[in-house]
Amino acid sequence: MKLINSAIFVSLLFLAGCNQNQATGYVPEEIKIVNAADAAAAKDESFFPMVRGNQWVYAISTSVTVGGTPSRAQEQDMTFRCTNVYTQGDKTYATMEAVARGQVNERQQWILEKGKGFYQASVGDPPKIFTPPQPAMSFPVKTGNNYTWEGVGYVPEGLSKKAKMESKTLARQEVDTDAGRMITVPILTVISWDSGRAAQTTWWAPGVGIARHRQEVVAVRTVQRNGKAVQEQAIAVSTMRLKSTTLKKAEK
Repeated sequence: MKLINSAIFVSLLFLAGCNQNQATGYVPEEIKIVNAADAAAAKDESFFPMVRGNQWVYAISTSVTVGGTPSRAQEQDMTFRCTNVYTQGDKTYATMEAVARGQVNERQQWILEKGKGFYQASVGDPPKIFTPPQPAMSFPVKTGNNYTWEGVGYVPEGLSKKAKMESKTLARQEVDTDAGRMITVPILTVISWDSGRAAQTTWWAPGVGIARHRQEVVAVRTVQRNGKAVQEQAIAVSTMRLKSTTLKKAEK
């Protein structure tokens, strides 16, 4: 008898709660997609608005494990800003600076080639050149698009080396950022070189740029211990999450 009364009591509470929501006119708020218009237009060039003065602020988290032991972890905000843009023929060149704690700690050179894609030409100062330029996104942007790269350039280990890269464009996904929810196209990339391998996913948002990024690097290095050369494995995991943007459209 008590069980029946308890069940009726719980049911009445549930109904009272429902009636209360209706009485107050509560309506769940719809989650807004901040780049819906750009995503609907789906122009390939809009995935990375390379315009002088544009900037993107990211929350970056990095953790490193060496030989199975946590080595270091770091969290910081970093601002990427476009400082120079010029066009020659079908190619637009852009200089990007990475600023953390008020100091420029990296410069990157990017290329937008009309009808072809976005490429990274160099990284660092002095620059470490990618030969040939390394594709970050291949046009047309469509699910299942595969592309490769082989050459010499900067690898996540921190050096310039011969490397190979394989990328695949995945189906659209909605992702959350501190700047709002966005429609993105994820690109899965695997980079390999003589002593390591990196797997990364970059979520590109039309009209915005990179919304999120995750990279896991596994590298083997030789160190001296007790007078002997031994190999140990280092694993680094880094993530980028967009916090805010200052963007303007490219002039037509």
